[in-house]
Amino acid sequence: MRRLDPPTLRRVAEFHLSRFPSTRANLVRVLERRAAAHVRRTGTEPPAELRAWIEALLDALEREGLVDDRRLAVSKARTVRARGGSERAVRAALRAKGAPAHVVEDVLRAERTDDGPSRAAIELEAARALVRRKRLGCHRRATSPETSREDHQRDLAALARAGFSYDVARRALEADEP
Repeated sequence: MRRLDPPTLRRVAEFHLSRFPSTRANLVRVLERRAAAHVRRTGTEPPAELRAWIEALLDALEREGLVDDRRLAVSKARTVRARGGSERAVRAALRAKGAPAHVVEDVLRAERTDDGPSRAAIELEAARALVRRKRLGCHRRATSPETSREDHQRDLAALARAGFSYDVARRALEADEP
């Protein structure tokens, strides 16, 4: 970044968005980090209107549809669920991306629509995905009968650490065949 002005900030934002989907809050962090690096490198003071430039840029990017917190949250939630993430893991991933709390709640509520599966069914399916991915339960290589009880306890612990309740973890491990 040679200059710190609105066109340069836009190029930085567009480059970042071309590589990574981003929430508004995350893009603010990216732009502020780049501006701070520019100030350190050049030894100059940041412009007084830097925050206003960033806000105006983000408003424009939202109008153009390049930054959409809800769309990113839905996509990220779907990805986390497919990898076997619990509701707690989805919340944590969305918070880490900078999604606002109301968007996180809307996305989790939308998962549980009236015509769709229940919250328990969604959690169970995610737990089963994690069991398959981590090769837990019946997906584990054959073990001796004396270690199977220990393996079961380890598997329950792994699912608990992933954010699943005991009941969901137990049901996810009950499958008879891989």
